[in-house]
Amino acid sequence: MPTWGEILTELNDPANRLPNGTPDFDGIRRKYLSQLFDLTGRSTIIYYTDWFNKGGSAASITLEDMQGMMEVCKDLQGPNLDILLHSPGGSPEAAASIVRYLRTKYFDIRVFVPLAAMSAATMWALAGNRIVMGKHSQLGPIDPQLVAPGWQAPARAILRQFEQAKEECKDPSLLGAWIPILQQYGPAIIQQCEAAEALPFAWSGNGSRSTCSRGTPTLPQKRRRSPDGSRTMRSTSPIRSASIGSRPVARA
Repeated sequence: MPTWGEILTELNDPANRLPNGTPDFDGIRRKYLSQLFDLTGRSTIIYYTDWFNKGGSAASITLEDMQGMMEVCKDLQGPNLDILLHSPGGSPEAAASIVRYLRTKYFDIRVFVPLAAMSAATMWALAGNRIVMGKHSQLGPIDPQLVAPGWQAPARAILRQFEQAKEECKDPSLLGAWIPILQQYGPAIIQQCEAAEALPFAWSGNGSRSTCSRGTPTLPQKRRRSPDGSRTMRSTSPIRSASIGSRPVARA
């Protein structure tokens, strides 16, 4: 298995350049995906985001990802599936929908976490039959976030802030300080926060059948920015790909 540095060397080799002079990212990726399928005999989907370079909603799991998932799963043979997952999280509802969809098509789902699967991505990993991690890999925490134009905050922090406001606003002299803060929230924000917090626990109790394995040899890792810097899905058997767009969403 090549290291990331060795893959970069391969990408920079003049023999692996496209006619326009750019590295043949897709050709190298497909080569290693094909080798991976030859090794495991299992269909593979790679879901990764460029969240170290481009965070926020552009790197989040959203319902739009269902379209890409359906595209890469079309004619993708089962009953076994491997997922290489690298994500900061996103919408828990979207992650739950993706898992439900995958469960209708595949019986045994093995999730590899090459580096990190956080928040809603942790929920996704826990819904697999097995999780394979390296010594450096990490999951969690499951911390639902609400994302809106101009702001993002943990659901728990918003609920605590409302409790604090209720107590402090008993003193009319403090109303002027709280009004600008509370005006940014919509009328159903409390219900949204409570629902966002409840979903991970309900899903974990009903949908998780995972066992966790550490120290298993890590499969070849491929990481590249998609053209818009957000996230990309890749699959094997046969090799197909779909780039996914994004928009601000409530996320975990």
